[in-house]
Amino acid sequence: VLEKWSAGDLEAAFEGGESLGQVCKRARRVLEILHSASDSGRIAVVTHAVFLMIFLPLLLNDSLTDLKRYSLPRGSITTLTIRNGEAELQELGSIEHLQR
Repeated sequence: VLEKWSAGDLEAAFEGGESLGQVCKRARRVLEILHSASDSGRIAVVTHAVFLMIFLPLLLNDSLTDLKRYSLPRGSITTLTIRNGEAELQELGSIEHLQR
């Protein structure tokens, strides 16, 4: 399914799961919430890997054609700064906290 998504197939879905188009719609709703709350301080978003693979490129205005670029280790932390509606990636997929 990920290969189909990277090829632009918005309707491909895992059995019983969401299509890329549906995930993008949900991710855009989260983006609206984050942008409206970004001036109020730190925000933690906890979610699963597939959602992040779609959410991060949307947030960073990146292409959805290379989703594997945003494949992250389990339990990792990704840090972003959002200012004036623009997101900047500070750290992608850090697992330093797991190695202590």
